[in-house]
Amino acid sequence: MLEKNPKQWHEKLSETLWAYRTSRREATGMTPYALTYGHDAILPMEIAVQSLRIAYQHGLTGEDYSQAMLLELEELDAKFQKHKAAASRFSSLLIDCLDKRMAS
Repeated sequence: MLEKNPKQWHEKLSETLWAYRTSRREATGMTPYALTYGHDAILPMEIAVQSLRIAYQHGLTGEDYSQAMLLELEELDAKFQKHKAAASRFSSLLIDCLDKRMAS
């Protein structure tokens, strides 16, 4: 894509960052977006085709939606701790692998 005109890399930067931020990582099992905001990003396609997730949100009253968001924030810390532990295990695994390579 950029091979033809590498000087125009800045035109694709926002799309590239969106793809990176909404792709799941092996170490955490979550996207960087979800780790930051506590829920997965709503993709433009989901709005266009009215996904179940969007339809559910639109069916809630203001107070119900607020309560759902507060509950999601409360659950965020537990998810963060779980994925932090997964990242730690992944790091330990990498360190073990590197140690074995260095010993060989």
